[in-house]
Amino acid sequence: MAADEHATIVALDAARAVFRTQIEANRGRVVDMAGDSVLAVFETAAGATTAALAIQRELEAAASNVPDDRRMRFRIGVHFGDVIEKPDGSIYGDGVNIALNRTP
Repeated sequence: MAADEHATIVALDAARAVFRTQIEANRGRVVDMAGDSVLAVFETAAGATTAALAIQRELEAAASNVPDDRRMRFRIGVHFGDVIEKPDGSIYGDGVNIALNRTP
């Protein structure tokens, strides 16, 4: 971000579009996107895993012509756990807490 805010935002928006497309294509729903994080829920574990792999492949292909020091890299964690979903679509529970507790 410090080196080129505009290019970073463009790259982040493109990556978010990949996340959203693959999540929705694999029977998932984006719950929240903040900064470079994405929280999604899926109907099946297979859908979550398939989406994660497709996202990584698509982002890698899109970054193939970007210099290494300018590439955005994303880690994806998949947690298999129950969540409580409120009528407004927000989710709660240990599954959410574990998924959001990421380490650098």
